[in-house]
Amino acid sequence: MQNLQFLIDMLTRGRKLHISILDLNGILNTPTTKIAFENVIHSKKFCDIAKSTEKGYRACLHCKNLANTKATTSKKAFCGHCLYGIYEVAMPVIVGDTVSAIVYVGNAIVDIDHTKKRIEKTCHYTHVDKQKLLVVALLGRRRTTNKTLDANNRGVDLDIQKVALDMLADDVYNAT
Repeated sequence: MQNLQFLIDMLTRGRKLHISILDLNGILNTPTTKIAFENVIHSKKFCDIAKSTEKGYRACLHCKNLANTKATTSKKAFCGHCLYGIYEVAMPVIVGDTVSAIVYVGNAIVDIDHTKKRIEKTCHYTHVDKQKLLVVALLGRRRTTNKTLDANNRGVDLDIQKVALDMLADDVYNAT
């Protein structure tokens, strides 16, 4: 039987993307929805460096808290850049009327020049090692634009919420 971790691994294999899921009410506590710790927390080498100073850590936490609040109150998917210019998509998983989890897909760079500028500006404030962030952020990246992303995603409709709910339903069904 496939599980949510298998899906996450398949979507991220060979890519710099990171998927993390914030569980708000135990939706990840079943055999088919249980995921690795690295996908429960928002952590990737870039993010770890960005949080390496007190100001960097506080800035990232503040940004994540704002995203969590927006996801739980709007109950709609949204996307944007973090303070350091890394692109992320947030999708609330809604069961009934309740946001049960928030799926984050990120660690993407949409515009390298924009990300470089954001890293330089934010590191000036947070005192994070700018060179380390630039090396980790840009190593092995291809130049991508919004047009490229739109063209690559045209016709692709991956409904993560439906997949997660189907897996949860399968788990409940198999448990009975």
